[in-house]
Amino acid sequence: MTAIRRSTIVIASVVSSTAMLLGTVAPAQADAPTTLQKVSTTSFADKSCMKEVKRAYEKVGQEASTGDLEICKGNVTVEEGPTETVDVGEAKALAATQDMSKQETAQVVQAAKAGKIKSKKWKHAYWGGSNYEKHAGRTYWNGSKAWVKP
Repeated sequence: MTAIRRSTIVIASVVSSTAMLLGTVAPAQADAPTTLQKVSTTSFADKSCMKEVKRAYEKVGQEASTGDLEICKGNVTVEEGPTETVDVGEAKALAATQDMSKQETAQVVQAAKAGKIKSKKWKHAYWGGSNYEKHAGRTYWNGSKAWVKP
């Protein structure tokens, strides 16, 4: 009888441990985050910057190398997500962040109920020299107005 009892406890322990492990490996399904797609990358070189770097090197009797001029070059990358239809809950949250009046909020909520408010996530990244900036947010629109939320 002792062997059966131990087997039951061991099996229960294994089942319990497996369930806990599976819970951490396969969490409950949630809304998948929007994947952004790169829509453009623009490289640039600031000619006035290059001129100033060359001038600074000339002042000390040297010549600026190609590597020295890299500080004057940069890239701008724009990424966007798919166009999405805004639901009522998101419309209310948008109205709150935009300090809309009760009337404006009611109009936005009504438009969301009708599927007339769209949105798109985006990210704009700038890298140049030693400066890196990233701006991200979501733009909402209804055909006549647009709102941006960071």
